[in-house]
Amino acid sequence: MKKLTLDRLKLYIWFHAQYKKVRSLLYVMAVITIAIPVFMILIDEGVTFSPLMGNIIINVSSGCFILGKLITLYDKWYEEQPVSFHVAFILGTLLVVLKRG
Repeated sequence: MKKLTLDRLKLYIWFHAQYKKVRSLLYVMAVITIAIPVFMILIDEGVTFSPLMGNIIINVSSGCFILGKLITLYDKWYEEQPVSFHVAFILGTLLVVLKRG
């Protein structure tokens, strides 16, 4: 029984570390999203970009916005309701199964 509890604790710590890694991506995405208006100002000033570069800028900014919203929603949920050992155990088990599959 103690070994099972210790394993769940280790899994919880691992899941929390993964969460912190994903959370740090939010800062990178925020910087990219803030850089988009700078590109728009440059375009207004007469600087031209190729159509490929324009598509990359738009796609990256929209992807960063969507991922940032998802992480923010998860962050609010995480602060209001901390992840229990059972949830961490289930998520860890799913990740292991997906990695093996």
